[in-house]
Amino acid sequence: MLPTIEIQVHAVDRHGQFATTLNGKPVCSRSRSPFFDSARHLIESGYDPDAVLVMFREGTACLLGRLGDAAGLTVDENHMRFAPWRAFCRSAVASPIRESRSASPQGHSCGSERIGAGAVP
Repeated sequence: MLPTIEIQVHAVDRHGQFATTLNGKPVCSRSRSPFFDSARHLIESGYDPDAVLVMFREGTACLLGRLGDAAGLTVDENHMRFAPWRAFCRSAVASPIRESRSASPQGHSCGSERIGAGAVP
């Protein structure tokens, strides 16, 4: 028989954020997909990927699946389906823009302060 991991889920706010606990200890403090995010946290903590993860809400089992499978999924909110999970890539997001004193008239520095005198041939 496969080991079973039972997590409890409860709403954090009215904006679709949830938290999960395992034996009263926090697993995931804020998530829009608590089952899948909790699965990834549990795998990182060393739990068996073959274990069955069961999520309870107000004492009723509401979702279950193999821990390893759940860790590999997320919710595609654009198409309302499960989708393969991919780690967040920091290069996919633009780095914050710093204002400088040498900004152009439009207020953008266009990164000119990052180019040093020795960088241009």
